[in-house]
Amino acid sequence: MLLFVFLSSSLAIAFIVKRDWDNLNERQQAQTELNTQLASDYFKKELAEAQNITESIESGTVGNSGDSAKFAKTAKYMVKKYPDISTLYR
Repeated sequence: MLLFVFLSSSLAIAFIVKRDWDNLNERQQAQTELNTQLASDYFKKELAEAQNITESIESGTVGNSGDSAKFAKTAKYMVKKYPDISTLYR
């Protein structure tokens, strides 16, 4: 009888531990998916802004026929409009 109680208790404890382990893994998976989505959204925004900056520099250069004096003026404007652009030349 004592062996039956011990085995039943062991089985119940094993079941509880497995259920808790599975719940923990599910929560970690959900957190990982959320972190991945947040990082993806952040990088999409950064890439879109970088593309806008690149296109603006391109149009400014083409519009000024490659004149470096006019490009310097355009570059100053770009730095004011997009403060993060300064990281491109560091």
